[in-house]
Amino acid sequence: MQDLLADPAVQAAVAPLVSSLVVALILRRAGNLWQGLAVVAGVLVAVLLITGLNFQPLTSTRKIILCSLVLPFAAVPLYLMKCPAIYRRLFLSVAMACAAVWVVWPVLGRQEGLELWLTGGRVALFAAAIGGLNWLDKVDVPRQGGVMLALALGVGASVLIAASALYGQLAFAVSAAVGGLLLVVLLEPSIKILGSDKMRSGLGGLSLFAVAIPLGLIGGAATVYAQLPGAALIFLALIPAVAAIPVFRQFNPWISTTLMTLSGLVLAAPALWLAWGSVETMSY
Repeated sequence: MQDLLADPAVQAAVAPLVSSLVVALILRRAGNLWQGLAVVAGVLVAVLLITGLNFQPLTSTRKIILCSLVLPFAAVPLYLMKCPAIYRRLFLSVAMACAAVWVVWPVLGRQEGLELWLTGGRVALFAAAIGGLNWLDKVDVPRQGGVMLALALGVGASVLIAASALYGQLAFAVSAAVGGLLLVVLLEPSIKILGSDKMRSGLGGLSLFAVAIPLGLIGGAATVYAQLPGAALIFLALIPAVAAIPVFRQFNPWISTTLMTLSGLVLAAPALWLAWGSVETMSY
């Protein structure tokens, strides 16, 4: 059993998928806001298996984990109080930018002048852009799910190529957790009806927060602690734009989700190429 739990595929894929699936089944009638707990649960299980839940000393990786498990719950009061959407987006973007700077501060603290501003600005802007993912809180399930899957897979593959296996595992765990939630939602009889209220209501703001936070922090940190080129962040940040493709709304939810995911991965392809090129140019 210990050998099975030590398998990276189990830690980053199977365990978060099953955990998210179980929690999503339990909460399937609790409303789409609370179903986001399934994503948090999947990430938590992955963290327990990959690194353990220990925050001392508070390294940069542990800062990412801490933010990923705690910061998503900031979404709950914002949605319960029915804050205007612009305030929610602004809050998450600012919170993400601040968290990203905190994560890479050990490096920023040793830099000066233009280098400091370029590094800090790159990381903060990417995190803020991904934080804006909650503009998708009003789109349908296939577009939300497809974008979240593509973003998680794109970030995971990019940072894995850029020589950060740990960051890659954490990002893939996010994609697995999203997959578990999507399986439950898409299998509901009500979701099969195109234009149904359930499909239009999406996966909930907490799900978007739970996905955006780890991916926004991992991507930026990988340009500082791994070899991911800063230019790759531009293509990764563009992935949510595929949700604006109107033609996908006409298909069955399963097909729409698949097409949305594949479209997002097309945008991620240049980031993968840049990551591969940066590793090839290194001498060991």
